[in-house]
Amino acid sequence: MKKTLSIAPSVSAVWLALICLTSYQYVYAENLPEWSDSDRTRLKNGEIKAGSILLRGSFPGDTNLYPLIDLKSLSLGNKKYAPFFTPEFIPEEFLDQYFKQFPSGYLVDPQQLLTRKEAQASEQFLNYYAGESDIDIRLYIFDTEQDIPYRYSVARFAREFYAESKLTAVVFYFMGDPSRSLLAFGGQGLIGLKTFGKSRANESAMLKAMEKSERADQVAAYALQLSINLYWMEQDMIAAASEEPIQNKATNDQGERSAAQDPKEKPVEKGKAGFKPYFQYITVGVVGLFFTIAGMVCVIMFWKKKQRYYLPVLEMPRRLGADHAAGIGAVVAFHNKDGSPSNQREQAPED
Repeated sequence: MKKTLSIAPSVSAVWLALICLTSYQYVYAENLPEWSDSDRTRLKNGEIKAGSILLRGSFPGDTNLYPLIDLKSLSLGNKKYAPFFTPEFIPEEFLDQYFKQFPSGYLVDPQQLLTRKEAQASEQFLNYYAGESDIDIRLYIFDTEQDIPYRYSVARFAREFYAESKLTAVVFYFMGDPSRSLLAFGGQGLIGLKTFGKSRANESAMLKAMEKSERADQVAAYALQLSINLYWMEQDMIAAASEEPIQNKATNDQGERSAAQDPKEKPVEKGKAGFKPYFQYITVGVVGLFFTIAGMVCVIMFWKKKQRYYLPVLEMPRRLGADHAAGIGAVVAFHNKDGSPSNQREQAPED
């Protein structure tokens, strides 16, 4: 009982301290900030930005507000930096150079994503390929995460922008990510290209570029493999163009022969017309079968004619010094041809 009475006062003191502390915080603690109706309206209209107070050098209640950092006029010494832009979009000042101005070279890189040395090497290779091939390559360089505006799709851009040019392969290449590369064709001779060959050329070039680790090496590998694929596509076009006159000539000759036929000639029945192409083969087969059978008969007859039978010769031992036994070779004859042989056992004199 005494032990219980000693603990009770301490428990009561703890509960009293907790109640007092809670009351003190409720009365003297600062309230959390809340959005007012006017601030909420300004935020929706875009007049203020949430969290902008963290970039300013003043505190609430100070009327002299000034930003600590001005992104638009960010400078370091004499160098001035362009304002920050989202990497997913191409800057406006480069759109005209990409999609509205006809390029002076085969490499289009207004953002200078390639170094001067890398750009010169790529331009030199594309110029050499253009001199050796009937298909030009226009290589447009974009940053890794940049998106092409929807109004400038690669197929539409190549078809419309290079409509009056020679056959041109337009490539939208994204630095550091060859898998996003886009390929389309425009210009004269576009009809002769095979659709399957177009997609295969781009896929093969992308896989070749992805084998490299450096961005510049990826560009060089892509351009080299694409030029090889375009070479074989060009060879297919040349072969198809050379076969077309032969096919046209054969078609014209067949039409002339049909026109030269007698119009009074009776039309061939459908069944006979279907059998006629095979008549020659059937005739040759029958004649060949006849000569085969005749040849086999001749061979068999010749083989039988040349056959020889060899009989064994038996050497009999001599009997009592004579070559043969007595009576060998004798002819038995019956005196009465009509009588029974059993009644003619006795030898009768010869007449």
